Amino acid sequence: MSALDDLQRDGEDVVISSADAVVHLEYDPKNLPSVEKVAEEHGGGNWTRFVCISDTHSKTFDVPHGDVLLHSGDLTQVGREGEMKKTMEWIYSMPHKVKIVIAGNHDLPLHRGWYDSNWKKRSEKKLDFEPIYEWLVGKKAKESGVIYLENQTVKFRVAPERREWSVYGSPWQPEFFNWAFNYKREEAEVSKYESTDLL
Repeated sequence: MSALDDLQRDGEDVVISSADAVVHLEYDPKNLPSVEKVAEEHGGGNWTRFVCISDTHSKTFDVPHGDVLLHSGDLTQVGREGEMKKTMEWIYSMPHKVKIVIAGNHDLPLHRGWYDSNWKKRSEKKLDFEPIYEWLVGKKAKESGVIYLENQTVKFRVAPERREWSVYGSPWQPEFFNWAFNYKREEAEVSKYESTDLL
């Protein structure tokens, strides 16, 4: 029996739940149950709320409050500095203690070797990697709780008494029309990843 066998409708929300996890697949960001309510309904304990988003392509919108924000891919349309600035300033402004950010196939300049060989197919002018990367790893990013992962694991706690989490982040995906961070489908190496809570 998998977690998907437990799929249920809770009012209007689609929920997957187990003894130690509750996943909302659909939700109203203004009307999520509090972490305290979730803990009460599932036997107490210290819960950590992860809010997962992706493919925002420099668009901004209301995001539910939580302990950890996980943005997994496609921060921008094509990786221009203005697009990255808009997205990262939006992420900096969020109240989540930990903000994990992973690039995607649209974040072109972040895949440096590929970009150096392919930029002319996508742009009239080559984008400068350093200022774009600075939005992800610079002083402002660190002060805002941003952790940029590219084929890396991070371990953290949102508070000393809370459980330790490990997250492995990688921008790679199966080949798709020669975008950034593509690998051939026969090159998939899922077994190489370290033991982790979230992949």
